[in-house]
Amino acid sequence: MKKALQTIILFAVFVLPMLAQNPTYEARLMNDVLVNPTTYEFDVYFKRTGAIPFETYGLQLALLFNDSIRNGGTLTATYIPGTSGMLTAQIPNNPNIAAVVGSKRVFKLAGKIPAGPGQGTLLDTAGNGTRLGRFRIALTGASTFLGIAADFAWNFDQTTWGYATKIVAYVGGFPLDITTQPGHLNLLLNFPLPVELTTFEASPEGRDIRLFWETKTEINSNKFEIERSVIKDNGLRAWNKIGEVSASGTSTVAREYSFIDDKLQSGKYIYRLKMLDNDGTYEFSDEVEGEVALPKDYAISQNYPNPFNPTTRIDYQLPFDSKVTLELYGITGERVATILNGELAAGYYTADINASALNLASGVYIYRMTAQNPNAQNFVQVKKLMLTK
Repeated sequence: MKKALQTIILFAVFVLPMLAQNPTYEARLMNDVLVNPTTYEFDVYFKRTGAIPFETYGLQLALLFNDSIRNGGTLTATYIPGTSGMLTAQIPNNPNIAAVVGSKRVFKLAGKIPAGPGQGTLLDTAGNGTRLGRFRIALTGASTFLGIAADFAWNFDQTTWGYATKIVAYVGGFPLDITTQPGHLNLLLNFPLPVELTTFEASPEGRDIRLFWETKTEINSNKFEIERSVIKDNGLRAWNKIGEVSASGTSTVAREYSFIDDKLQSGKYIYRLKMLDNDGTYEFSDEVEGEVALPKDYAISQNYPNPFNPTTRIDYQLPFDSKVTLELYGITGERVATILNGELAAGYYTADINASALNLASGVYIYRMTAQNPNAQNFVQVKKLMLTK
């Protein structure tokens, strides 16, 4: 009897004070990313913030989010296997999404972690703590998420939703509800999809390529940067910005855009759009390809500008590899300059004339192009230009 009394006294002295001091923690929603227009992922972390070490006995998480993101489709929630540092005994019950109430839904997750005291994982105190796991919200039956924020938030309202966030830990060897609402942090960016692109095409028009794209929705969209790919000799691809087009900001109706990449040499070109949001975030479109074919005929254009001072340009094209001469004559027939004399591959070209470098006086001049293909067939064409000072 005396021994039993001593045991009770020792329990009261050592265990009860420990029970009076509940462990403290922070539960964090973080690292969200829009994997693609129909897949959204985020992490849940738990971090011990007090002096009392503890392991979680069981938990249920209830996260409210904006139901409008489903865009008329169906949402599913899953745990990504292998992403947990806590789930040593059991993977949580398959997450599910409850019925909508108003404009909100609740994402429900339940998990029982260790089978008993000492068989689980002690929560870490460093950094963000221990990761419960990474979770995925996927959309089916619709083209994409609607371009608005999901607005995930912790829920503690059991009455309205019938399911609330609850954390139970082993304290002194016994399960104890230690839920503390202020200890639940929301570090999600909750960013919307900036642009829902429905069409992106490249169409050749002579030696130009016309790019056309259409958006279904835009949220805080700033601009489109057009990038063109160049294949290097080592096979690596380099992207160069060749222009930009202003976006529509926020729009829920279809918008059309276009851009012309002009005066191209014959060959294949690959394009993509860099779609920038107002806050500097961006994503790339799929790539499209356009091809400028070799010209079918010899031709030389009228110089532009014309009249000019002091420089002008002349475009010409060769359907075959050719020996080409481009000469400049005065109005009385004397040759004043040879602009080009050499072998050129089939394709499109531009010649520049600088009147200052050639010491030309104001007046009318004649430029003459001759080209001879490998079959000894000749092309000759003459045009006038005017220099004004």
